[in-house]
Amino acid sequence: MEVPLTKTRQQAHRVGLASVDMKEAQSYLTAYEQLVMLQNEDSPDWYDDACKGLLCAAIVAYCRPFTENKSIGFAAERLRAKEFASVKECRALHDLLILKRNTFIAHADWSARSATILSAVPGTVSWHFPQPNVWEGLDVREFHHLIESLFGECLDKGIELAKAAEQEEAVGR
Repeated sequence: MEVPLTKTRQQAHRVGLASVDMKEAQSYLTAYEQLVMLQNEDSPDWYDDACKGLLCAAIVAYCRPFTENKSIGFAAERLRAKEFASVKECRALHDLLILKRNTFIAHADWSARSATILSAVPGTVSWHFPQPNVWEGLDVREFHHLIESLFGECLDKGIELAKAAEQEEAVGR
């Protein structure tokens, strides 16, 4: 029979997973920034879609540790944003990223992704769909800085929690 993991070990696991998520977000954002540098007036039609896709992927990876995760007994459910100095420092950006993720990137909340039927005739329907702007209000450089800072914090906190978990478990044996 497996011994249940301590809360400290579970927190260490979540912070470790968060550091991997920040690395992933950083990778997407770096690819986005490199693609933006290649833009010119002859950029192909898919160029904006590729940029948007990379930015959305970075937002999803960044937000992952702050949303509910099904990992009961193995890792803490989520990170608490208020426990990280880098998030406190960039709270408005953090909240904007969570809002974008939750309303139109990973979900389709009616407030951001509504639909209106303009006409319906036999064989065809015409719709109006607002297109939320992933770039609106987002400073990509600030986002990159937030990811890098949070990655460092997760590493430091992960080491601290792993050591504390080992000490707790040693005492319990």
